[in-house]
Amino acid sequence: RPCEATAEVRSDAAVRAKVMGLLGRMVKIDSEEVRTTPAALQAIEKEIGDLQALAAFDMKAPVEKAEVIRRISGCQFMRGFMLLGEKGQELPAAQRRWKGRLVGGGAAITDAAGKKVFPRTHHIAPVSLMALRLVMCFAMSRPDGEMLQGDIANAYPKATLPGPPCY
Repeated sequence: RPCEATAEVRSDAAVRAKVMGLLGRMVKIDSEEVRTTPAALQAIEKEIGDLQALAAFDMKAPVEKAEVIRRISGCQFMRGFMLLGEKGQELPAAQRRWKGRLVGGGAAITDAAGKKVFPRTHHIAPVSLMALRLVMCFAMSRPDGEMLQGDIANAYPKATLPGPPCY
């Protein structure tokens, strides 16, 4: 069914280019490029701010590990780190977008004594980007093709996760 084109997408060719494109480039957060690129720094600040707004943590009131161990029975710990990337490498510089994500390194979870633990996996691997692109291409190749998509802002921090609390 027809819909209005947005300012960003005005033709089938533009849609096809976006589906097959949107290449991302990962950048080290301690690089000179990041230190001198305001949009990159803003992406980092936005991610930290969004997580604080969700009460994932409070940078103004950090809690020492020993205090967490004293308060929370069975707690576990993992290393957190920031992933930073510039999306849309195939687009002109003005159309690219920086995105930061604070993630937990699930490969090295430890208990209160520092011993490595191996939690049971409570999830399945998400679909690959290639599979998503194939589905979109198939929908666009059909005269009656229709595809709906959705996104949940901050889906992982909002999710209720099973297992012991992990810091």
